[in-house]
Amino acid sequence: MTDSVERERPVRAAWGWTIAAGIVLVVGGIAAIFHPVATGLATGLLLGWILIAGGVFAVLAGMTDLRASGGWIYALLGLLAVLAGVIVLLNPFAGALSLVWALGAWLIVGGVLELVGGVGSRRGRGWLILFGIVDILIGVLLMIMDPFSALFFLAVAVGISLALRGVALVVLALRLSRARGA
Repeated sequence: MTDSVERERPVRAAWGWTIAAGIVLVVGGIAAIFHPVATGLATGLLLGWILIAGGVFAVLAGMTDLRASGGWIYALLGLLAVLAGVIVLLNPFAGALSLVWALGAWLIVGGVLELVGGVGSRRGRGWLILFGIVDILIGVLLMIMDPFSALFFLAVAVGISLALRGVALVVLALRLSRARGA
């Protein structure tokens, strides 16, 4: 009897956190769709801070290894990343626009991997294939659109993707809830 109770605890915790994550994703997705300018700004700001943080760590790594071959390269590349991050923070929309094509390529590659994973998967096959197809389509569209239209589309696509993933998590949470007998 205790073994059954011990196995039920992770399921009970999993469904609660899973439904919470799903709701957060749905709300975030809806916000991204209805506020594309804010989504573009947030994307640019996030890129800027990521470049700065990565650059600082690269400088530190390079400085600790300056005597070894290549240490100065890490430090120099880190300084360039910090500079790029500051420039992006000064104009976050330009930074967001520069991400559009990179994100398009990433979505295409990720979508192909999701399709491959979905075909070989026993669980979640339909969701993986659906997300793979959606990601490939969004990636191709981002690659062929002009940057300003793509930035607007990016906000809507991010919103739709977040909302779909949120719905999938809510469905999973409800299934977990039923599995534990709640």
